[in-house]
Amino acid sequence: MRTALSSAAAPRASLDDLLAGLTRHGLEAVELRVSDGHAINAAASLDTLHAAAHALREARVRVASLLDDDGVPTEFALRAVRALDTQLVVGAAVSLYERLQRADAARAATMPVAVLVGGRQADTDARAVRAAGHRVVWEAHPDDAPLAEVCDRVIAASADALVGVRVCGGGPEGSLHEGRGIGALMARLAVAGFDGALILAPSDRKYHLLWESWLRRHGGWGCGGGAADPAERVRRTVPMVEEIA
Repeated sequence: MRTALSSAAAPRASLDDLLAGLTRHGLEAVELRVSDGHAINAAASLDTLHAAAHALREARVRVASLLDDDGVPTEFALRAVRALDTQLVVGAAVSLYERLQRADAARAATMPVAVLVGGRQADTDARAVRAAGHRVVWEAHPDDAPLAEVCDRVIAASADALVGVRVCGGGPEGSLHEGRGIGALMARLAVAGFDGALILAPSDRKYHLLWESWLRRHGGWGCGGGAADPAERVRRTVPMVEEIA
């Protein structure tokens, strides 16, 4: 699985600042949310997109996804996902019906697309997204604990359509959510052979200063532990399955 950081962790940060923070924490990919300060938005020119793609290549960072909560024009989304070699993720700010409509429009424009699902009904929504022929990104939030149980249901509902998991509340928030099942979630994903993007994101906007400070420091990537190497973190987490099975 590829570890990524959402730009929602530092919504005011430039792309250069995000890339520097990713390097400090050993993360290999980034989720760019359209509304954040990295300048990849509906007003971005093709030159801006190409400059961003060059900076990403230089830093050896991939774009896990372009997260759109705002309903950006299809023309911009298509230019952006092509320039950045990524997929569009239709965010959950609107109803599932509207998300599926937007995803259908993106697919009709030959754009790689996935649909975000979350909450207690995540597995039900994931099943509907998969039935519509779209890929699934699950937003795992500590308020939806026990996350291991929700994870099992989402994996069963999504099957091979699950391409990303947004882990809200990892990183510098890890100690605030002990007992909510983030570590167990990691174990479930590892045992299931999940090989998509694992995206670290804040659980609430009120923690943005905590995340911005964390991004400026050297260290591991969190999610219930301090290992700087994501592969090592997964290896440490897998034995927990025996405890929660």
